[in-house]
Amino acid sequence: MEHAMLENENKKCEIAEKEKEKIEKEKEELMEKLKQIEEQTKKAQQELEEQTHRALELEQEWKSAQSEAEKLANEHQVAEEVKEALLQASRDQKMTQEQLALKMAELTA
Repeated sequence: MEHAMLENENKKCEIAEKEKEKIEKEKEELMEKLKQIEEQTKKAQQELEEQTHRALELEQEWKSAQSEAEKLANEHQVAEEVKEALLQASRDQKMTQEQLALKMAELTA
């Protein structure tokens, strides 16, 4: 009977030891998963920071391009106004020359 009790105790110890090993293995697997999740989180956070930085750079480039476009539009408008003024001056000068030619024709006639 004593032998049976010892054998029973040994079986309980073996079962407890196997359960302990199983729990330890699960713990290690969970710790490894946690480590992987932490690494993925860190990588995702770094990518997000890089994307945010790039978005800010692109926004600044867009604002700069928009400002340049406005400047060019204003310069174009000024150039159109100067062109129109020069055309008008040319027409006025042509008219003046025609008037002078008529006057000279009258005077020489």
